[in-house]
Amino acid sequence: RCLGQGLATECDEKRWSLDRKTFNPVFHRQCLKDMMSAFNRSTDLFINKLLKISDGQQEIMMVPEFSKIALDVICKVAFGMDVDLVNDTTNQLPDAVINMMQGVEKSIYKPFEWLNPFAWQSIKNAHRGIDFVRETGKKVIEVRMLAMNHGEQVPNDILQNIIALQGKLMQTGPTDFERMLDHFVTFFIAGKQTTASQMAFCLLEIADNEEIRETLVDEISRVLGDRKYVEFDDLAKMHKLGNALKETLRLYPSAPGFIGCEVGDGVREGDLQFSNDMINVSSYVSGRFPEFWVNAEDFNPMRFEDDEQVARSHFTMFPFSLGPRSCIGQHFAKIEAKVVLARFLQTFKVKLAPGQTKTIAENMTYKPRDGVVCRLTRRT
Repeated sequence: RCLGQGLATECDEKRWSLDRKTFNPVFHRQCLKDMMSAFNRSTDLFINKLLKISDGQQEIMMVPEFSKIALDVICKVAFGMDVDLVNDTTNQLPDAVINMMQGVEKSIYKPFEWLNPFAWQSIKNAHRGIDFVRETGKKVIEVRMLAMNHGEQVPNDILQNIIALQGKLMQTGPTDFERMLDHFVTFFIAGKQTTASQMAFCLLEIADNEEIRETLVDEISRVLGDRKYVEFDDLAKMHKLGNALKETLRLYPSAPGFIGCEVGDGVREGDLQFSNDMINVSSYVSGRFPEFWVNAEDFNPMRFEDDEQVARSHFTMFPFSLGPRSCIGQHFAKIEAKVVLARFLQTFKVKLAPGQTKTIAENMTYKPRDGVVCRLTRRT
């Protein structure tokens, strides 16, 4: 059991609605504002680690580095875990998450893989990864519940709302610890995957375009000055960086798409559709569709500044899905990416290593196939 009946996979509409209403307040403005110190602490670890190897010669693969900081942030902000996953190479959690994700992806794209004896070892690794992550969640939840029973002050984070949700459900039946773990794993995966990929693709594009990169550096310098801390009010001032991240999501959405269900019989685009037909909607195709976007394959953050943006429908770009089941943590992901990339570009000059391409590795989520290998030099 991996995601089980978590927020992303719950099929019972009534239970899902209760879940969503319970978690929504965690992502309101004030709560996100309170998370800024944790975002900055993890970013400090990330920057200090890279400073030790930023000699302009050593090649650094940035995809795993972004994955580590994204995992570190979700551990601290969502679950109150005292970890340093950016630097701690002995912690088994990052590898367990990777093995778990690979197992989930194979179960979707290769459902009969378990019949292949040569795949059995990777399947075992996936099961071990799932067990480790869920066991980690079990320990974290038990520690928090014990603190609550002792009357200790606890943060109003995602973990607290997972426990509160079970308190509501206990009014109609016994608590289900496995469902709490389902929510733990769901937020764990979503918080890591979407943000890490967004930061990696954004760096890949801006490292390949000096003019855009220096424009962003100038904006960051103007907003932050010499300050090594991003405040909540700084986020809205970094408008060009926000557009660069938005353009990144247009070209490289967090997920390839989503599946919708037709609500009634009718004709759509000349095709007869029946009630309950499943419709696959591709955010990747829509984001690159030439009828919606001028020079659709070009990375151009300025497109969100011009008249083209005013005339464009909201439904031409949906990197976090659409409707009531759109990604609950999309603003969380945007803030984290802004904080990390602002500090990164403030601190380092970046140059892509030879051979880097913009080829996409497609699984449940997208990521750069070549790893975004860079050479970093500290700005003076």
